[in-house]
Amino acid sequence: MVIRSILIFALFVSFAIFNSAEGAKILSIFPYSGPSQYIFISPLLKALAERGHEVTSISTFPQKKPLKNFRDVVVMENSKIFDEMVTELAAGEGAEKSFFEEFMELSNVPLCPNMIEVGGLHIKQKPDPLEEDLQKFLDNSPEGVIYFSMGSNVKSKDLPPQTLKDILSTFAELKIKVLWKFELEELPNKPANVVIRKWFNQPSILAHPNVKLFISHGGYLSTTETIFHGKPILGVPVMGDQFMNVKNSVKAGFALRLDLRSLTKEKFKQNIQELWTNPKYSNAVKKLSKRFRDQPLTPIETAIFWVEYVLRHDGASHIRNAGQDLSFWQYHNIDVYVILSSFIVVVFVLMAVFISFVKKIICGSSKKSKIKKN
Repeated sequence: MVIRSILIFALFVSFAIFNSAEGAKILSIFPYSGPSQYIFISPLLKALAERGHEVTSISTFPQKKPLKNFRDVVVMENSKIFDEMVTELAAGEGAEKSFFEEFMELSNVPLCPNMIEVGGLHIKQKPDPLEEDLQKFLDNSPEGVIYFSMGSNVKSKDLPPQTLKDILSTFAELKIKVLWKFELEELPNKPANVVIRKWFNQPSILAHPNVKLFISHGGYLSTTETIFHGKPILGVPVMGDQFMNVKNSVKAGFALRLDLRSLTKEKFKQNIQELWTNPKYSNAVKKLSKRFRDQPLTPIETAIFWVEYVLRHDGASHIRNAGQDLSFWQYHNIDVYVILSSFIVVVFVLMAVFISFVKKIICGSSKKSKIKKN
């Protein structure tokens, strides 16, 4: 399984006019109200600012503390941004795939020279320290802990009442310690082995060796983090790319999937027990983690290098997609289709002429034989 995230300079980051890579002016536009996309790009923007570049960030998530060389332009949620906007395609392949689509996926996906894979650039090689009480909680749990989060867009507090009841009942019976990202202060009927908080430092939680299982919605960032830290997943996808991510995780051998609409206590408990007791899932993800970490540069280092490479080479037009220089007819292969269509038409015409010719010969021979007999 390959987890990919591609930094496309023409879409993600716009560059001002510059003379050198030092002190360049960089504009980032991420106006989505969902935090996941900005969580991903934020470490790169901060790193560029630390390196002396002047970064202007248009987003709905301004920095809590002012940063040197970093300017936020805040876009309020649900506000009108521009009269027209061209931006990246988010969650373009999130739906289930047909047999034909799966068949087409057997071929490798080509990347243009200016598309760089930087999956996991938001993950710190050394995780941030946890709060003291959480650190003690995890350190004192050698028997293992489950981490449960439905991400930033889907809220656990909004789960159907029966689903919540089944989940709580399962945790109570299993008696496994659970850290659950739950967006309310109180959770009625919460078992003593379950700790809830509105927010956890997820990468730092997953990095702890005593966390044995991640119950997740299967979002892109969560999937990348769980592979990096080597934790198996019980995936409960809800929307967008989550279905594809969980499906690929199951295929890679480190996850099981549950449908939220058909989740029952029996299924939930059975899947947790399978992931908890069968070492094949953790072995599979640890193998992936080892492969993921084995890179000459970290993803953030790779991203910084290529951003500054584009700056050093005046926009790096030599690595841009050659398709930008093609005419409309060439770009859409219309000229090729015309030639192929003409060839097919000629072939059919020749076949028709040949069949007609053969038919005349056969009919002529038949008439001559009848005349001789008479």
